[in-house]
Amino acid sequence: MPPPADDPLKTDLLSLKPPIFVAKWFVEKTPHIFAGNAGAHVEWRRSVADALGVSLFDLVIVGSAALGKSLNPAKVLASFDHESDVDIAVISDHYFDIAWRWMRRLGADKYRLPREAQEWVKEHESRLVYWGSIATDQLLPHMPFGPEWVKQLAAFSAKPPVDGREINVRLYRDHASLESYLARSVRKARTVLDVKEDDKEEDTDE
Repeated sequence: MPPPADDPLKTDLLSLKPPIFVAKWFVEKTPHIFAGNAGAHVEWRRSVADALGVSLFDLVIVGSAALGKSLNPAKVLASFDHESDVDIAVISDHYFDIAWRWMRRLGADKYRLPREAQEWVKEHESRLVYWGSIATDQLLPHMPFGPEWVKQLAAFSAKPPVDGREINVRLYRDHASLESYLARSVRKARTVLDVKEDDKEEDTDE
């Protein structure tokens, strides 16, 4: 069953190769949250990048705030709304190494962290760091540079276009790591959609 003609995101998700989808929807397009205002997007990115101490070119809005819909396998194509988080990728070998070394040196201090943070450290040991990625969701307040980032992100969260949503940051060692992560997200979402489309065809045949 072909995707609806009025859903270009779904059409591209099912038809484009993942690297092409990533380039088109995450690099070439103005993120959904900026409603087509490319100038506001660049100004916001520059302000956030300056506040976090990285380059404008090393900060990318990802997730449903970028696409308008989610690629999360648990809620593929769920629309971005007032309850959605705003996910940003920060590409910085400097901050990645600080965070990585902090995790490696935790030792027994890991058990002084909140339980959610302890579980998140385990996720990095077994999976995320291998892909050049550090998800700061539960860990940012505890990292060496975390308190300052938390303060800065809270200030941006309170202003348009974020409007009170939570801003989540994921660190990437380099641009290739981010591109690989996004391409894997596309493949996972496509798999879920393909299964759903097959189910629809089976229901129609019955």
